[in-house]
Amino acid sequence: MDASKQHPKPTDAGKTCAKQSCMYLVHVSICPLGGLDSSYSSAACRQFMSAAATMTAPYARRGHQNKNELLVNELLQIVSAAATTRGVFASIELLADRLRCHAKDCPEPAWYELAEVGGSLVVRFATPDRWLSESIETDLMHFGDPIEELIEEELAELGWRGKMPTVKHFRDDDRVYTFENAVPAAADGSADKVAAEKFLFAYEAAFRALGDVGGGDETD
Repeated sequence: MDASKQHPKPTDAGKTCAKQSCMYLVHVSICPLGGLDSSYSSAACRQFMSAAATMTAPYARRGHQNKNELLVNELLQIVSAAATTRGVFASIELLADRLRCHAKDCPEPAWYELAEVGGSLVVRFATPDRWLSESIETDLMHFGDPIEELIEEELAELGWRGKMPTVKHFRDDDRVYTFENAVPAAADGSADKVAAEKFLFAYEAAFRALGDVGGGDETD
C-alpha cells in the first residue's frame, strides 16, 4: 500500500492540531499521529508544538495583561478610598485607567493622578494653566531645591524609604503642564499599593507648598 495514503502529510497534521489547540480543546484523537514510526511522529509533533505555541501565544499574553489591569484597577479603588479619608483633595475621580484627585484651594484647574501606563503606575501633578506651572518653577528656582528632594522629604514623613525616581517636567500634546515619575514597583514587579498611596500624598503635600497651588499668598 502507498505510504502516502496511510498517513496524512506532517504539514496537514500540524495545521489541524494547531487550529484545534487555539480553542484550548486539543484531544489526541483529533491528531492522527498515533501508530507512526518514530522518525515521522517526532517530526510531526515538533511541527504541531511549534504551530500551537505560535497560535496560542497572543491569548496567553492577553490573559497576563488582563490580570495586571485587574490588579491595577483594584489598587486604584483602594487608594481612592484612602484619598477620600485623608480629605486633602477638592474632589476625586476614579476613571478607567487612572485615579484623579483635584487640588484643593488651587485658584486654577490642577490635579494629581495615579495613572496606569503599560501595566505600571505613574504619579503626576498636572495643570493646563501656564501661569500656575510657572509659579511652581519660580519657587523651585528661588529656593534652589530640586523637586525630587521636596517630594522625598514628604515621603520620609509618610514613612517611605527608597530611591526617589527622577521627576519629568513637560507639556504634553494636550498642552497640559505635567510633573511626573514612575511609582516604584513591588519586589515581584507588580504595582505596589503602599508606594502608590504614599507617592500620591507626598505629591500633594509637596506641590501644595509651591507657587499658587495652595492658594498663593493672597489675603482678604
